[in-house]
Amino acid sequence: MLSAERTWDRRVEKWHSHVTSTETFGKMLNRLIQLASPKPSDACVDLGAGTGFVTTALAPLVSWVVTVDISSAMAAALTERAAEDGLHNVSAEVKDLRKFQLPPASVDLVVSSYALHHLTNRDKRVLVARSEEH
Repeated sequence: MLSAERTWDRRVEKWHSHVTSTETFGKMLNRLIQLASPKPSDACVDLGAGTGFVTTALAPLVSWVVTVDISSAMAAALTERAAEDGLHNVSAEVKDLRKFQLPPASVDLVVSSYALHHLTNRDKRVLVARSEEH
């Protein structure tokens, strides 16, 4: 059985176009940004950022975005995409969301798309509880 990181590393080549190619994706992304109400001064985190389709839409609207993904290949693709788009306020961390922790009061906005459903309900509760502590 492949580890989660290896599974996602193997999907990196086709993942971005697979997700962003549908009309539904554009609607979801617009709605996510609208609901998030990002401000220019916001420090953000994108959980399970993948290749950065949410990150690259959010980064021009905020101070900075730290991304978290279990796949080093996804993080590398995201970093490359951000650089190509001239987004210098994006940094990527390779980490399992079940182990990710933010320093207290370090972000203003947390977003996630197409990622949290990969966690068990228990792991979701633990992640949210850690976020609320900070």
